Order: sequence, then C-alpha cells, then structure tokens
Amino acid sequence: MNIANLDKAEVLVKLYDAAKVQGVGEFFYQPCNFTVETARQLLAKTQKFEYLNGKVLKIDLSSNKVDTSYYNRDNGKDAAENAIAPLRAADSCTFTY
Repeated sequence: MNIANLDKAEVLVKLYDAAKVQGVGEFFYQPCNFTVETARQLLAKTQKFEYLNGKVLKIDLSSNKVDTSYYNRDNGKDAAENAIAPLRAADSCTFTY
C-alpha cells in the first residue's frame, strides 16, 4: 500500500484504531485515546510495530510503501486499506469557488 502522500502519524492512528486485540496482546491492552501527537512521538523512536498496546499491527512504516499482508491477515481482509480510506478521501479534496 502506498502512503507517500499521507501523514504517517495519522496512518498509524487509523491502523491502531482498526486493529484487534489478539493473542498475548490481551494481557497488555488498556483502552486509551491514541492521538496523532502520541503517534508522532512513537514514530520518532521506531517505525516498525508488531503489537501496540496489545493490538496486533505487524507493519513497517519506514518507507512510503507498506506491506499490509500481515496486518490484514490478523485484522481482516483489506483491513489496512479500509482503515486509511478516510485519509485518502481527505487527501483528494478539490476546492472550487
């Protein structure tokens, strides 16, 4: 999936919000509001995420191309693409006057 024109922090938040708590993640999950600012802080430290707060992500955001196969395997068919669809819609706005 190409995320070249998207804010990676916003992508991470959308993927996190859509991800499932699964496996050993059930021991670590705590409901919280994951913000874009928190995502920026995490991305400054790492861009590879297996689990985040107990949710299964299995994604690498270090480039503009993201392999979503493991995310989708664990979260559902096209889950990653569906999660970031609102960001793509916002990115493609055209304004007329």
